[in-house]
Amino acid sequence: EAIELILLSLPWCEKIIKKIIKNIIPISIMNGTGKAGFSSIEAKGLIFLSVNKVKDQSKHEIAIDLIHEIGHTVLFTYQFADELIQKKSRTQFVYSSIKEENRPVIMAYHAFYALTYMKLFIGRTLSLGYLSEEQAVYMKSEFYKTSEMHFETGINLLKSNINLTFLGQKLFVECLNLKTTKEIL
Repeated sequence: EAIELILLSLPWCEKIIKKIIKNIIPISIMNGTGKAGFSSIEAKGLIFLSVNKVKDQSKHEIAIDLIHEIGHTVLFTYQFADELIQKKSRTQFVYSSIKEENRPVIMAYHAFYALTYMKLFIGRTLSLGYLSEEQAVYMKSEFYKTSEMHFETGINLLKSNINLTFLGQKLFVECLNLKTTKEIL
């Protein structure tokens, strides 16, 4: 159901899912709290997604987690062709307002890219107008949180004065130019 929701909102993701995503592997959370979804450049095309055994997750929650990991997986695919970050900047750290700590630049770049996918998905889902009132309230809340994290991560990357490759810069600018909250809603 989560994939269907993603495809309803972002039909162009169908090609990504078919060509890049090889498998979505559910993982369980031992204590029933938090989220533990992840993907890795070493596990090409695999997405590990947490399934909460204690609390029912809505298809919208799962779809948001999944589109986040799809964003990472797409960026990993770009990384197979290009480093994205120039050698002299690869050891830099960028403050993460999400994790509240300095993180390697590639991790901050990945967070920014994955947040872009989340913002696109949530904004498009809201604009289609098929959500119940309860679902719309949840998605708007997620949209505002995601938009704030997206903005802060982008600003922190800009302030860090990192050196990107041509492709890295092109992808970064595309993410920066994502429509504002007001334009999406």
